[in-house]
Amino acid sequence: MKLLILGLIFASISFIGYKFGDTYKEKEAFYKEFLSFLLYLKSQINFLKTDILEILNTYQTKNKNLNNLLLNYRYDILNDKNIDIELNILKEDEKNDFINFFSTLGKSDLFTQNEFLENNIQFFSDKLEEKKSLNLRYGVMYKKLGILFAFFVCIVLI
Repeated sequence: MKLLILGLIFASISFIGYKFGDTYKEKEAFYKEFLSFLLYLKSQINFLKTDILEILNTYQTKNKNLNNLLLNYRYDILNDKNIDIELNILKEDEKNDFINFFSTLGKSDLFTQNEFLENNIQFFSDKLEEKKSLNLRYGVMYKKLGILFAFFVCIVLI
C-alpha cells in the first residue's frame, strides 16, 4: 500500500514538473506558428492582394492559441472593436506586441504594408529564437526538477 501511495506522489509531482515545462514548449510552438502565419500573410498580400478578412478566413492552423488569437482579431474587425487579446500563455508585454501588430495591420498602402510585415517578421523571428532558448533552458529544467523533487519527496517519506 505504501508503495502505491509513493508511486502516486511521484507521478503527481513529476506531472506538475512536466506541465510547467510544457508551457515553454507551448509558447515556442505558438510563436513558430505565428511566424508561419506572417509569411503566409505577406505572400497573400503581396502577390494575390487578398483582403485581410479573407486571409483570416482561409488560414488553417492546428495551434489552438493561434486559432483563438486570429478568431478574436477577426471578431474585433467585424464588430469594429478595439483589439483585445485573451491568451493565457502570453504575458502583458507580449500581448502588447500583438496588439500593436494587429492595430497597424491593413492601415496603409501596399508598399508600406510590405515593409511593416518585413519588420514584424524579423521582430517575431527574434522572439521565436528567444522562446526557443527559454524552452531549452527552463522547460527542460522544470521537467528534470520535477522528477528530482519527486525522488526527494519519496525518499523523505520512506
